[in-house]
Amino acid sequence: MKNENSHCGDTLPDRPLKIARIISGLWPGGVEKKLTALLPLLNSNSFEVRVICLKAEGALAPILQQKGIPVVVKKMPSRWSPKGLWNLSQYLRREKIDIVHTHMYRANVSGTVAARLAGVPVTIANIHNVNAWDNASQIRTDRLLARKRDCTVFVSKAVKDNYTETIPLKESSSRVIYNGVDTGFYTPALPKRALAGTLNVGVAARLMPQKNLEFLVEAAADPEFQKENIHFYIAGDGPLRDDLIEKAANRGAADHFHILGFTDDIRDFYRALDVFVLPSLKEGFSNALLEAMACGLPVVASTVGGNPEAVCDGWNGFLVPPEDYMAFRQALYTIVHDKKERSKMAHESIRVAEKFSLNEMAAETERLYRNLWTQKTGFGR
Repeated sequence: MKNENSHCGDTLPDRPLKIARIISGLWPGGVEKKLTALLPLLNSNSFEVRVICLKAEGALAPILQQKGIPVVVKKMPSRWSPKGLWNLSQYLRREKIDIVHTHMYRANVSGTVAARLAGVPVTIANIHNVNAWDNASQIRTDRLLARKRDCTVFVSKAVKDNYTETIPLKESSSRVIYNGVDTGFYTPALPKRALAGTLNVGVAARLMPQKNLEFLVEAAADPEFQKENIHFYIAGDGPLRDDLIEKAANRGAADHFHILGFTDDIRDFYRALDVFVLPSLKEGFSNALLEAMACGLPVVASTVGGNPEAVCDGWNGFLVPPEDYMAFRQALYTIVHDKKERSKMAHESIRVAEKFSLNEMAAETERLYRNLWTQKTGFGR
């Protein structure tokens, strides 16, 4: 059911604002999962939300459709396809969309151009990661289109700082809205589901280079950790799967290193762990990190992206420099060998996670829509 509780005051018209969230597709990724969790929470009396996919619906689309949120496909063969941009702009015009809110570079480009062609009153782009461009051409394009947007939303202060170092924005046209976690769903559970280790350390992640998952192989091969029967788990899949398995075998870590693939119930995975690790080389603001914290896990994370905005070093976990395995090992060693410290950090993780609730993310999103609509139209002044 959609949330009927309004956060929006009296500054909206006497009809719901029509919101189009534009994304390439609703596949099982972090951004897409967050969108699927967030949109049903927006007040349906004030906001009529739909999702426009530029490639295909994706596996998560039925979840939104079952909750009454339309998902439509407006195929874009390329970001600048004239036919695709025309069709998308005509759809936005025909449906009288009030606010376009786009996600990630491909949709940010096509969605911004189509919204401007259609005369949509408010255009918003969401930036989800640091170093969001692949080349100089993309930077030039984004620099041009940023001026055409009413607001750019960032998932963390670190992502905002990284972006605005390259593309300066007025403070009034930028906003940080943190990813939120469903703290009613992601909760600790005792007793923990049994895994192989005396202590179990893990991460939920795509098996990609930026996640730096070789650190888990190194730790699984460590004689000290093996002697104490500490096991290392990855919930996820990706192109590095075979390479990581081979490295673990070559290092004598095969019995202590496990790749579980994607799981239908990631909460059960977190609840089976004792420590969550995130040694990434690049992050925006990790959904998995928040979920693990809400489930009561102490954390060892790298000092990249928004990680330091969620992990207070020495309080609910440890922060370590990226690519510094010895610092990672020392932090992990400290947590696994100090049960009292581990318990304290677990409680603090729960407390910190409550500050990043999904309900607060929904409320912040509603406030943004209300304020931008009022600024652009004068309605409610």
